[in-house]
Amino acid sequence: MLILDEPGNGLDPQGTRTLRCSVPRPGGGTVLVSSHLLGEVEHLVDDVVVINEGRLVAQGALADLQQPASLVRARESDRLAAVLEGEGATTSAHATNTLVVRGMPIDEIGDRAFTNGIALNELSPHGASLEELFLGWTSDLTTAEEGLTP
Repeated sequence: MLILDEPGNGLDPQGTRTLRCSVPRPGGGTVLVSSHLLGEVEHLVDDVVVINEGRLVAQGALADLQQPASLVRARESDRLAAVLEGEGATTSAHATNTLVVRGMPIDEIGDRAFTNGIALNELSPHGASLEELFLGWTSDLTTAEEGLTP
């Protein structure tokens, strides 16, 4: 077992690449990585365990946790969200007039919008980064305590 605490902290691009190539892959033993550089962690790990304030908030294969989603931009995003949720999708606000939609194939999202007369400005695949996932898993506690909005 190898434990790495902040292994990429302060590395230049060449050092980062060397680190990525040096960490053993499956079959090469267990490597535990602790880091706040979540973009880099995505390149190093296969499985994720997230602990927030002593509580396990997420665990599993990174690929499973990064469920495929679609990014949808529409002026009537609230109305579109209601339509899609009525058909079993889950939606979350991403930015002004922008939704992240999960649980519905991208072509069905377009079809539902068209059928309901909702013009789309963007419809594209969207994969959540580990940072976005982490903030979602931990935001209930941290934003409420700090008085911040996500």
